[in-house]
Order: sequence, then C-alpha cells, then structure tokens
Amino acid sequence: MMAYQAGNGSPGRRERCWHMITELDLMRLVADHSRLERYCRALEAATSGAPGARQRTITPMLRDMVETALELCARHGQERLEAWFDAEAGEPVAGALLSAIRAAHGSALRQCRELIATLERRAQLQEEGSATSLAAALLRGTIQSCRQAMLLEKLAIAQLAGERLTPGARGLLDDSLVALCEDQAAPAGAYRA
Repeated sequence: MMAYQAGNGSPGRRERCWHMITELDLMRLVADHSRLERYCRALEAATSGAPGARQRTITPMLRDMVETALELCARHGQERLEAWFDAEAGEPVAGALLSAIRAAHGSALRQCRELIATLERRAQLQEEGSATSLAAALLRGTIQSCRQAMLLEKLAIAQLAGERLTPGARGLLDDSLVALCEDQAAPAGAYRA
C-alpha cells in the first residue's frame, strides 16, 4: 500500500513514499470480485428456469447481489484505488482510468437497480411473454456490465501499479484476470467449476 510522509517538516507539503503492493493487499479485491462473479454465474443459471420460477429467483438474487457484492466491490474498489494511486490521479492516464472505474461501478449498480425495479413492476402486473425475453436480455447486459467493471479495475491496477506489484501479487492478479476472461469467453450456460 502507498503511504505518505510529511516532507521537510513543512505543513501541507507531502512527498510520495512508494510501497510495494503485495498478495495480501490484493486479497480483498480477489474476494470481492469472486463473490460478485458467483452471483453473475448463479443469475445466468437462473435464467434457464421456467419464467415464473425465474421471476421468483432472479429478483431476490439481484437485490442480494447489489447489497452484498456490487456495493462492496464499488466501495472497496474506490478505497483501494485511492489508497494506492491517489498521487497518480492527476496524471492523464491514471486519472482517466480511475474515473472510468468509478463510472463502470456506478453504471453496473444503476443497471442492477433498474432491472430490479423493472422485474418488480412486471411481477405486480403479472406480465409474461415478450417481456420475459426483454428481462433476460437486460439481465445479460447487467451481468456483462458487472464483469466489465471488475475487468477494468484489475487491468487498471496492473497498469498503474507496474513494478510496485510483488511477484506474488502479480501472479494473483494475473490468475484472477485469466479466470475472469475465461468466464466471459465461456458460451452461455457453460460455467467453470
């Protein structure tokens, strides 16, 4: 983790002290992303059920995903990135990456909340038929948005941390990236063990 020390005893002046980013530093990221990916897989599996069962399963699962996984990913991700890369935020590439990550997490949260509201309205109206295929398409888009936010965060860390990642941390981040990319490349209905 990066820390700062006051420089030359003058108040307000801060100098950057570089610290290596270790496997331990990345553990919460990997745990948060793994939790969110499990929800994504479960939601994909739930879409193959009967329409009524899908409605009863997907809405509570989405609500739980927002409350226990997606919000944590966004909050922890922001805290983590600010701690590690605050000094770089003024640089063009770093600032753009950090802004893109905030936007991606915000977009995924909005999509999930909007999908929950849509599914709840449909349940009240007891709509079926073509609305079911629309809900399934919205769900696929929401899941993709969540995965893109996770991917962007990991790629940004790999780019911004550079040589500050210990070999173990680099290996953990690379393995996590490969697993996420494999999940995204898997055909619909095919899940990794």
